[in-house]
Amino acid sequence: MHRFVLPFALVLAAPALAQSQDDIDAYLAAAAEQGCVLTAETSLAIEEATGFDRPTIQAIEEALAADLVVVDASTIRVTAGPCG
Repeated sequence: MHRFVLPFALVLAAPALAQSQDDIDAYLAAAAEQGCVLTAETSLAIEEATGFDRPTIQAIEEALAADLVVVDASTIRVTAGPCG
C-alpha cells in the first residue's frame, strides 16, 4: 500500500477555499454602505458589518480582484454588485 503525503509547506501554500456567493454578496452590500470605497477605515467597518474575520475578507477580495480598482496608495474602489 502506497500513501501520498504532501509536505507541510505545500499544504500551507494551497489556495483558500472559494467563498460562497452569499459571503461575497454580504461583503459587497457592506462595501456599498461604505460608498464602494476601501480604505483602512471603511475596511474595518466592512469587517464589523459582515462579521467576517480577516482571512475570509482577504479570500473574498482575492475572488473579486478583477472588480477592485486602485485609486491611490490608500484607496481602492469596488466595481462589482451594487457598486458596479
